[in-house]
Amino acid sequence: MSVKLKAQLYQSMIYPYELKNINLDSTKTNNKSNSPTKKDKWTPGRTALASLIVPGSGQIINHQWIKTPIIYAALIGAGYLIVINNRQYIRYRNAYRLRISGDSTKLDEFNPKNPNVQQVNYIYNADQILTQREDYKSNRDQSILLGIVLYGANVIDAYVFSHLKRFSISDDLSIRFNPPKLNYNQVLNNINFTTGIVLDIN
Repeated sequence: MSVKLKAQLYQSMIYPYELKNINLDSTKTNNKSNSPTKKDKWTPGRTALASLIVPGSGQIINHQWIKTPIIYAALIGAGYLIVINNRQYIRYRNAYRLRISGDSTKLDEFNPKNPNVQQVNYIYNADQILTQREDYKSNRDQSILLGIVLYGANVIDAYVFSHLKRFSISDDLSIRFNPPKLNYNQVLNNINFTTGIVLDIN
């Protein structure tokens, strides 16, 4: 039996049971809603700029008001950590400077010779003061980095969701499943099996 005859036989076996094209409704981006209208002055770029100037304003423009207090709570928390760690850093920095200065008339607050020291737990030597200073400096720098990341996330969130809100739901998107087919190639004298999925956007 020739290859071509086999292909015709396989076709006669498959196509009596061939399935019709199946259309599945899904969501689709409406082309008209993708492009900004004259009334829509809040483009993604302007929305991001608004959040850059005033944190949380871009979320309000995107009608995501619930995110605004979360953003401010995160930024205030980061700011609080920056202030607290910076104060402690300055405190131990000044104490270390006094300790290594060798001036006996000026005693730091952690010096055991200082009469104002109330608790033994607060008595540190120079190396301990230096360690505390570096720890608080590191914590302060990490808090600054955290604040920058949160501020940037606020801008990115406003920009991304401004893009997403410009998409609408439509019934113009369909998926068509092509049934399997056997194609006879006369040049190569062989049979090719093909199938596929087609995405239609009207």
